[in-house]
Amino acid sequence: MDIAEFYDTDERRRRSEELSFGLDWRDAEDPQHLLDLYWVRDTGELYFMAKPARHWPSIVNPADAESLGAGIQEIEEGLSNLTHNLFHPGHRETKAGSAAGPHQSEEASSKDLRVEIVGVVPGEDELRLVLSGWRDRLGKPDGAAWVRSAVAQKAGQEGGSQ
Repeated sequence: MDIAEFYDTDERRRRSEELSFGLDWRDAEDPQHLLDLYWVRDTGELYFMAKPARHWPSIVNPADAESLGAGIQEIEEGLSNLTHNLFHPGHRETKAGSAAGPHQSEEASSKDLRVEIVGVVPGEDELRLVLSGWRDRLGKPDGAAWVRSAVAQKAGQEGGSQ
């Protein structure tokens, strides 16, 4: 479903606070998109929002890429608190229920923003336990698989304890 359908199907999603658990997750099965991970407090839903990946020309010598990656990781860690509530413009406007602005021609429209509900985790403390170590997985080529696995493992533990 697209992001507009996601919010339209349950009004609690539109009203609720959302927490971000990283922007630009990668999915090895879908290199054409980057995924932003959000949690909706009022529903407990953890979801990926897929957006078209932008391909930037390479200006880095491949031999230098590893050291550059380490530097970027440090910067990302320092900025993680600042990006806690960032939203893609199309996501922000759809959540607010407003029409797309003129800048949308440069960004993905709400129809280009696809939602995958990964699972339901009712409380923030429990969610932080399930996603413990997420920052270490964020830049990995298939970090999204790690998120899906962590949530599925949590669901399996709940199913086995009942």
